[in-house]
Amino acid sequence: MLVRGSSISLFSFILHLISLELNLISGATGFLGSYILKLLVDKGEKVIALKRKNSSLHLLGAYEDKVTWIEGDVNDIPSLEEAMKGCEYVYHCAATISLSNSERELMYKVNVEGTANMVNIAIHHKVKKFVHISSVSAMPAIEDRLIDESSIWYTNPYPSSYGLTKFLAEREVQRGIAEGLNAVLLCPSSILGRCNWNGGTGLFFTNVYKGLPFYTEGIGGFVDARDVAEIAIRCMHNEQTNNDKFIVSARNMSYQELFILISESMNKRPPKYRLNYLIGVLAIFLDFMTSSITKSERMVTKEALEMAKIKTNYDNTKIKKLLDYEFLPIEQTIKETTLAFLKAAK
Repeated sequence: MLVRGSSISLFSFILHLISLELNLISGATGFLGSYILKLLVDKGEKVIALKRKNSSLHLLGAYEDKVTWIEGDVNDIPSLEEAMKGCEYVYHCAATISLSNSERELMYKVNVEGTANMVNIAIHHKVKKFVHISSVSAMPAIEDRLIDESSIWYTNPYPSSYGLTKFLAEREVQRGIAEGLNAVLLCPSSILGRCNWNGGTGLFFTNVYKGLPFYTEGIGGFVDARDVAEIAIRCMHNEQTNNDKFIVSARNMSYQELFILISESMNKRPPKYRLNYLIGVLAIFLDFMTSSITKSERMVTKEALEMAKIKTNYDNTKIKKLLDYEFLPIEQTIKETTLAFLKAAK
């Protein structure tokens, strides 16, 4: 069901009268937001989902008709005001992710200003709890040590513009907490699962399928989208998580190992050559020329290659201990995600 205009106010008023506990999701049509939406519906929860006018709903399948949709976005304050009326729980998943310099202004607008808007309106409507989906990209990229929730930055600049905007978004949530908002910050590592295969972590599978020849020397954290969705919902209803921050990551592994696991699950040849400086420069140039001709999004940038070289390891002890939680094995995640990819590729 799609609700708009003055109908939203009537809808919110009716829900308020019958005292239903409502969940609002921003970014509900995106990768993680769609997983949270589906899991909430499966648990019998009432969901209001925010979407832009031209948003694709292809990640939701049959769940599209099981929630109430409201047109708007995190920078459209009137739509947020109407969407949050009567809502007890808010999952803020909306974000713009890019490693392209051309997207910096948009990322600041959506990730920082949009989060500030969400926080302000949540305070105004006195929501019970606010779950903010941040990212390990907002945390220190320090090599040779295990990064946990207490790790802080001591060098500048941030390795990515996206990471900087997510850090500033976290500060908006912390400002909201100081003003009385009950919130929890979750910082997932690289999320794997059924997604848009032409962007984000979906490109891991697409590129291996096409015959990726190179691997980078970096190390990072990886986690199943189902784990992140489950943990987000558990944290929403666990008082011990109030006004706290958690890393959500299943396993640390090298990109080379990740690509080998994906290659094996596809019966493809794994990347053979380590990406060096000269090959990296050539890849950036070729990607620039390709995107200029085709008007497509940049896939290989200097920032992207720099991020892929960093060796970061994340400590998930805090969330595992608090929730007594065991993450899905990444090997299982890769096998199941590969099956979804191959089905879509047909």
